[in-house]
Amino acid sequence: MKAVIDVNGMTCMHCHKTVADAISGVNGVESVDVSLEDNNATVDFDAEVTNLDAIKQAVVDAGYEVGGEIAESEPTSEPEQTEEAEVFPIVIEDDEEEETAQPEPGSTVETKFKVSGMTCASCSANVERILKKQPGVASASVNLPMEKASVTYDPALITPKQMEEAIIGIGYGVVKDKVTLDVGGMTCSACVQNIERVLNKLKGVESATVNLTLEKAQVEYDSSQVSPADMISAIEGIGYTASLKADKKDAEDRERKAREEEITNQRNNLIIAVVFGIPITLGSMTEMFPNLLSFVPTFLTDHVVLFALTTIVMLFPGRQFFTGTYKGLKHGVTDMNLLIATGTGAAYVISVAATFLDLGAGYEHLYYDTAVMLITFIIFGRYLEARTKGKTSEAIRKLMGLQAKTARILVGGEEKEVPVEEVTVGNIVVVRPGEKLPVDGVVTEGSSAVDESMITGESIPMEKNPGDTIIGATINKSGSFRFRAAKVGADTALAQ
Repeated sequence: MKAVIDVNGMTCMHCHKTVADAISGVNGVESVDVSLEDNNATVDFDAEVTNLDAIKQAVVDAGYEVGGEIAESEPTSEPEQTEEAEVFPIVIEDDEEEETAQPEPGSTVETKFKVSGMTCASCSANVERILKKQPGVASASVNLPMEKASVTYDPALITPKQMEEAIIGIGYGVVKDKVTLDVGGMTCSACVQNIERVLNKLKGVESATVNLTLEKAQVEYDSSQVSPADMISAIEGIGYTASLKADKKDAEDRERKAREEEITNQRNNLIIAVVFGIPITLGSMTEMFPNLLSFVPTFLTDHVVLFALTTIVMLFPGRQFFTGTYKGLKHGVTDMNLLIATGTGAAYVISVAATFLDLGAGYEHLYYDTAVMLITFIIFGRYLEARTKGKTSEAIRKLMGLQAKTARILVGGEEKEVPVEEVTVGNIVVVRPGEKLPVDGVVTEGSSAVDESMITGESIPMEKNPGDTIIGATINKSGSFRFRAAKVGADTALAQ
């Protein structure tokens, strides 16, 4: 049987080849002729083996849209029948695919978030509390030093995006995982759309942007649900080539940049608070110690000047406490921001009232210096805390640098060296003497002694035989062996 099918979205010879390969790959298709000018494909197939729906689906899976068949007939059919055919585009409905892939209610999955902006145990408790309040969340735990939140939830009731919005809603931030992929084979804007479409369909991908000129794809994703290897497989599945960007420095420095930005902001706030806080304090204390502070200029004792200087400190360095309090109260949570905002706000309001209103005897005292110095000391503490966390993160980053950069896996019975990010659970990894183990796993063949001192502190190499568990980033000492990858990426013992 022969049929002519409209194919929409083809703009170049690469598209032509992709469609032809997709149709030829359907069992029962005897021949196919794709016309780039007419935007259609003439297919000769065995109706007892396959049908038009299967052929159309193959085209859709390749990333193109199909219309109705212009003609469907036996080889002896008259070609005039093509004039009566109605052409209509079939749009790929993402919602339908999501519904079919949606898990059953009651099933749970685990995801992790990198949370920024937490400064104390109360902050981590607030994040835990707001996550546990969300419908469908079974459990949530927050690690303050690592700034990570682990959540077990029912994907039928809530999505990671909704949990991110809940965290952001109470004044904290969520740092996204990002990766840059080198993409080859693109020749036109339709190729860009095809790659973006297939990436955005992956579960766990937040957004995907493809640059045709640079031949790169920028992807924001949840590393607990999807890996760069999954993205590469999806891109290669529609006829393009993809590889992980060789230089991972940008990804590794993402947290460092966020930490440096926080340190810079707190340092700037501290400078402003100190510069204005010293004259405010001296001006406020002159009335109590006139002889001791006789060198202080008279204008600094003016109440309106003190009001103006204090307002600057409240609006800029002190703003973070009031915005944090507002966001927290809006969702029914409280933290240290509330205490600071209440104390400094009360001192400021009373002082403003005493400055511009005649409240009578006993209410003429000003507390501008109290509000300013309290803000200054707390910002100084946050600045020191941010610097300390930065040093801790740097130490952890150096520890992560001990991880192997590449792995040797078995593909079709042959050894293939790939970046460690492309290793997936179940891959058979080959390790030779003196090499670092790329990921965690279980020995399947061979035996050796493995130096695990960098993880366990044990200086004596441990013997490893089939069935034994091995830890990524440890060093293989003597023999060569193979193991099955059990934990990769953020799930390895080193990453934890």
